[in-house]
Amino acid sequence: MNAAIATTHREFSACRYDVLARALPSRIALAHALGSDGHPQQAATAVAELYNTPPTA
Repeated sequence: MNAAIATTHREFSACRYDVLARALPSRIALAHALGSDGHPQQAATAVAELYNTPPTA
């Protein structure tokens, strides 16, 4: 999941909004699935990071 979050941040920073728009829904679904697998805190953190994608330096 960390790789998906890092990729999301890179795509946002690179203004690759078309790629991000296609990929983000499945990444968010994957993050939500962590909660179903018994990792609710990790799921909540990952979902929050994906929804609040900041540009990285």
